[in-house]
Amino acid sequence: MKDNPLSDGLVPDGGWGWMVVLGVALTNIFNQSLISIFGLLFSQQLEELGQTTTGVALVMNVNSIVSNSSGFIIGPAIKTFSPRRVAIFGSLLTGTGLILSSQSRTLWQILISYGGIVGFGLGLLNPSTFMAVNSYFSRKRGQAVGLALAGTGIGQMIMPQIVRYLLDEYGYRGAVLIVGALSFHGIVGASLFQPVEWHSYHSNNSEEYEKLLDSDSPKHPKLPPETVMGKLKRSMDLHLLKDFSFLNIGFGVALAYTSSINFSMIFPYFLQ
Repeated sequence: MKDNPLSDGLVPDGGWGWMVVLGVALTNIFNQSLISIFGLLFSQQLEELGQTTTGVALVMNVNSIVSNSSGFIIGPAIKTFSPRRVAIFGSLLTGTGLILSSQSRTLWQILISYGGIVGFGLGLLNPSTFMAVNSYFSRKRGQAVGLALAGTGIGQMIMPQIVRYLLDEYGYRGAVLIVGALSFHGIVGASLFQPVEWHSYHSNNSEEYEKLLDSDSPKHPKLPPETVMGKLKRSMDLHLLKDFSFLNIGFGVALAYTSSINFSMIFPYFLQ
């Protein structure tokens, strides 16, 4: 396997990378903050549908399951399409799911629109934004990631105030519709995720390095084409499922994560 010259200290470690950080923060403000405002945004509609906390928890857990299950395909998707395209598609899904939720009349419609579509969109956004920041930074990576994540904190502070105002002025359907439109701001943020090669100070040297590797690499006999199942197994690294320690840690983290997400999403529902 060829070494990427950009991973050997040739990343910009700044420059346009700070615009990428700004884009990630903008995306997080209007998308990642959706988890904390679920109870505030949907409590009125779920109450009108006669749903108790059981229905609320069902929607939240479907969203969490879909969001985290997207990890099985996010790696190959980023390699194939780039973090920018994946993040743009994730923002489109999130905004579209919220707009569909604003027209929901039954619980199963909310399950599909918010639990499924929004959950999948959020699942695409988180890894793609991290990948975009990491590709631009090496020594300053911690600082860059911290500033990018600050967008989530800012969103969790201002979005409840915005949602409260929208509910008072426009009611449930208008509020969810506008929040869905705000989620499309993630497309603007993701548009800043330009390929790192465009801003590398050693892009020409990197191209020469790749050509040198091609010329010096030994010629191997042509192998038969890899099957679809073989590609899927290689991309997902399924042999980890045979490791008991990995399964034990994964199960424990899943329980802790689900509990914290349920608390943060259902708490505003009780406050009302």
